[in-house]
Amino acid sequence: MAKRKILFLFTCFFAAISAVQAQEPTTTWPYIFNDFQSTTIYLRAGGKMEYTANIHLGNSTLHYIDGNDVKESKSKDILLVSIADRKFMSVNGKLMEVVAEQDGGFVAKLRVIDFTRLNETGGAYGASSNTLSTKALTSIEGIGSVTNHALQVANKENGKELPLKSEYYIVAAGSVYPADKSLFLDLVPADKKQSVKEFVKKNKIRWSKPEDLIKLIDLLK
Repeated sequence: MAKRKILFLFTCFFAAISAVQAQEPTTTWPYIFNDFQSTTIYLRAGGKMEYTANIHLGNSTLHYIDGNDVKESKSKDILLVSIADRKFMSVNGKLMEVVAEQDGGFVAKLRVIDFTRLNETGGAYGASSNTLSTKALTSIEGIGSVTNHALQVANKENGKELPLKSEYYIVAAGSVYPADKSLFLDLVPADKKQSVKEFVKKNKIRWSKPEDLIKLIDLLK
């Protein structure tokens, strides 16, 4: 009986751990990672800093722990963030994950909150549009103003799961191109436009696939 009880407790413990690890971002925890992680921050001015940090989904900025407080880094000072073996570049003032790279450029992925789905009337959250919008947005904005990390963690599982969407960008030759066919072709330099258009058509570029988008880097150098 005692062995069965211990086995049951261990099963519950590991199930709980797995649930925590798999937890999605919520209105009270709008971060990419389930916990603040050891992070290396590379600065535009040179040098680097080590912090325990996380990436806030509301504005794609870096939050780090300073003593008992959570603070936000100035995006304009950051070049690159290395966290949990993943790289996030500062692109247009937002931290975007590098999902494909080669000499001359990379493809960046930006995860953003889908406010349209979040505020849909009725929806999966069981609240009216106005009520849900007020509660959800207050929670998202509020977590940036809660400066005590322990309070953040204590309130972590009290929110609703955040609907997210991904946006992709191609960064090459000092320019940033949204991975959208019409927008991309509008922004391509005039002397490259025709060859790029032909390449896109011939190779059937899929605009949500990093393995396709990386093929465009050489054309933009």
